[in-house]
Amino acid sequence: MGSVKIKLKFNDLEDFTNRLRYMDGSWELRQDRYIVNARSIMGICSLDLERPMKLCTERVTDDELAAAFRSYRVTDDEVRRTYPRPVPGQHLFEDPLIAAVADVKKGEQK
Repeated sequence: MGSVKIKLKFNDLEDFTNRLRYMDGSWELRQDRYIVNARSIMGICSLDLERPMKLCTERVTDDELAAAFRSYRVTDDEVRRTYPRPVPGQHLFEDPLIAAVADVKKGEQK
């Protein structure tokens, strides 16, 4: 099974789905827990286009996918820089702004 991380813009959807139309096999886009048909513009629009997604198929290898969809490809470094994961064990109240708002609300309750 081949897969590649991509990021689509709204203006690219028609070109992207047309490119897949002439390729054999099943194509799907995965984002978090959602899986949609990659040939469906409506399905793609139901995903968050601001975040990267994974294009998957069973007929093509990772290298072939990376070459075919080079213009949409996103590297792992770009994903980490744009969408950093929270530090394990860090709570929302460790953010100074959120902690300040929480303190103000505690004062109002007294």
